[in-house]
Amino acid sequence: MYRIAICDDDKDFCALMKRMIIEVSEDKESMELYSFTSGEEFLEYTKKKKEQFHMVIMDMQMDVLTGFDTAKVWREENPSGVLAFCTGAVDIFEEALEVNPYRYIKKSYTKEKMLKDLSACFIKMKETLERVNHVIQLDKHPFLNHISIEKVSYISKARRRSQIHMNKDIVDDLDDSMLYCAPTIDQVHEELKTHGFVRPHDSYVVNISHISMKKTNKYLLHLNDGTVLTIARSRYAKLKDELTHYYSMKYD
Repeated sequence: MYRIAICDDDKDFCALMKRMIIEVSEDKESMELYSFTSGEEFLEYTKKKKEQFHMVIMDMQMDVLTGFDTAKVWREENPSGVLAFCTGAVDIFEEALEVNPYRYIKKSYTKEKMLKDLSACFIKMKETLERVNHVIQLDKHPFLNHISIEKVSYISKARRRSQIHMNKDIVDDLDDSMLYCAPTIDQVHEELKTHGFVRPHDSYVVNISHISMKKTNKYLLHLNDGTVLTIARSRYAKLKDELTHYYSMKYD
């Protein structure tokens, strides 16, 4: 069951989004649609119910608690949910990129353009759920059998197997030094390249959704949790193309 939330202080716009989401969905019976008229109401509900929304359509310019501030709190517990900001403003605030929105839907868009963006969000939501459910089998861990790839920042070469490095902002209670999988880094890349993992260096593969937009050097790759990795010169051009494609799909 897909759980989708619309958060906007304009009730008419909430109703419009509901109708459009139903229009672009393939199976109306597989959805639960919720609407909220303030960030406070949305966060109070998520805190009380402790249920994750798979997709959230969030107004950026609400009173008291803005859409960005609301999304920032929501993201702490929902790193993989699909977020789309809707706004009547022309400019997109740079700070909003911190919460990893997949789309910006301007309220001035035509119905056709809105339906196109909502359809893209719906497809992304399904892909994300498939991705979250994909796991890596751990090798000789004392109490874990597997781990979701969504929580993995990158995987590095470790002799005849590979070491798994978790996103420190999402998981802070696991010791990376004990997280290994049996496949080699080449085998890991082959398995995960269709699940959003790129290979900036021969020694590791990286979860593209955990890459930060921060830049200090063209051959340094910053991750969202503060980790900095080196980009091999021979792989720079391909990685640049992969990142360009990834962000163009998000912000087109």
